[in-house]
Amino acid sequence: MPRTARVKVVSAYVPIPDHPRPEAEYRQRGMKLQQALDGRALRVFEDDLCDMWMTKFVNEITNPHPIHHQQGDNPAKNTPAYHAVNHNKLEWLERAMAEDPDAETFIWMDYGIMVLPGFSAKLLTDFLDRIMVNDLAIPGCWDKRPVNTTYPCWRFCGSLLCVPRDDVFPLNRAFKAVTKQYVQTMRDISWEVNMLAMMELLNIGPPIRWYLADHNARMLTGY
Repeated sequence: MPRTARVKVVSAYVPIPDHPRPEAEYRQRGMKLQQALDGRALRVFEDDLCDMWMTKFVNEITNPHPIHHQQGDNPAKNTPAYHAVNHNKLEWLERAMAEDPDAETFIWMDYGIMVLPGFSAKLLTDFLDRIMVNDLAIPGCWDKRPVNTTYPCWRFCGSLLCVPRDDVFPLNRAFKAVTKQYVQTMRDISWEVNMLAMMELLNIGPPIRWYLADHNARMLTGY
């Protein structure tokens, strides 16, 4: 019988100039996550846009041809800076792993995840108590399908990732390789969930156990 894992929750906040949601609101949401965890291990990274690997990469390859970005139905939110932050989630997991020799599974949670419908402190802690060892699991809404990079592919929700220690580095390495190849070839930045969906379709990186959920508490209860 598989046993439950020692987990560490990882999140991050990066200020984005002119973002539609003000910093004070993000801070309130992040406080809700901290309070819900009730003393459990949480690592919140606070970085600047210049620290994002995507920011550095795009700056290296912009000349002589610019890099475009997908805006979907919300151009004010889906800026290059916003994409760069979202593409950094696995990088933060890798940094958290380097800091913590004891945790067996690293759980990415978006900084504002507690405002999603149905989320509660009890559901969150119950979820963390059920994480199994060696279970690379990511919730999502859609069946496998071709990825249309002009809109988010919700094969994976993106707000929550459960990554065992041994998978953190290879998953991040594969994610960055696929993303860099796409950006360099297409001269375009799409959503990070689209890159994860592409990885799955191409069988690149560690195999992911997908489970059905939505952008709500099913990410916790559906595990």
